[in-house]
Amino acid sequence: MVTFNEFKIDQKPVLICLTLYKMTEEENLLSSSDSSIIESYSSILNDGGVFMWLIILTSVILVTTVFYKLLSLKKDNIIPPELLKRVKNFSQSPTKDGSVELHDTLMKSDSVLSDLCVTAIEKQESNIVEVEKAVEVKARESIVKINSGLAIIEVVIIISPLLGLLGTASGLVGVFSGLTAEGTDHTALAKGIAEALYTTIAGLAVAVPAVIAQSHFVRKIETMSAELELTMSKFISALVK
Repeated sequence: MVTFNEFKIDQKPVLICLTLYKMTEEENLLSSSDSSIIESYSSILNDGGVFMWLIILTSVILVTTVFYKLLSLKKDNIIPPELLKRVKNFSQSPTKDGSVELHDTLMKSDSVLSDLCVTAIEKQESNIVEVEKAVEVKARESIVKINSGLAIIEVVIIISPLLGLLGTASGLVGVFSGLTAEGTDHTALAKGIAEALYTTIAGLAVAVPAVIAQSHFVRKIETMSAELELTMSKFISALVK
């Protein structure tokens, strides 16, 4: 048997060449796999038709709205921790000078808590009923702003599965309308039904995250609203005596 040692050939260059060849083959396999995946997704989009593109549009709207709500419902935009601490300190030991100082601090903040507290301070010369009514009106305005965007998520939850069902129904109509009395190609029929179901899957894939996002935001708004209500109740009681 002939060996490398008999011909005194250095094995290192050969091994390097073999390694490079294997790496090239692996890269070719990965690139072909990636291209097949892209072609598969492209085929699904084309088979889904106009309803698939509408579902994609709803998914883009959903993602945009979720990011908007994540930013708008940040703690600093609703109940800044530092400002909440000052309001609670004032509620425990209210003074006239403390009211003026707190008012100046509140005017520098842009949050729901600061808006409610400023409204209460500006009405502190009135009786407690009028102060509570003024704060209640301001709170309603703030709640409307806080809830902005949730209606869009609700619409996405409703229409995305419906668009999926419409796409499936439309695809099935096309499949069965192509059947003839002479015979049926069961393979083509199964493939057509599978393609028609793509839109239903896509619609549900958009609706499920939308439901989760809505539940999260609703719960978060309820929690912050309860905290605001409790904080403002103590603040008004301490402010108007």
